[in-house]
Amino acid sequence: MSLKTTEFDPAEYLTDRESITAYLNDALENEDARGVVDALADVVRARGGVDRLAQDSSVSKETLTLALREAGPETWMLY
Repeated sequence: MSLKTTEFDPAEYLTDRESITAYLNDALENEDARGVVDALADVVRARGGVDRLAQDSSVSKETLTLALREAGPETWMLY
């Protein structure tokens, strides 16, 4: 019998403000810039993409997109 695995997607678990805050705080505590950018990309995906997050926040779509570019095109272009 073989073990079946699936890819872990943290965005599936970022369902409320508290989980998002804890996730981002953990990323910041590690003091790894790439980890913080990746965590932000996960939050954007969990929140429905750049357009939706921009609508729900006081940050423009352009600002969010510029911030996510550090994560690389394979990450931010998915939104």
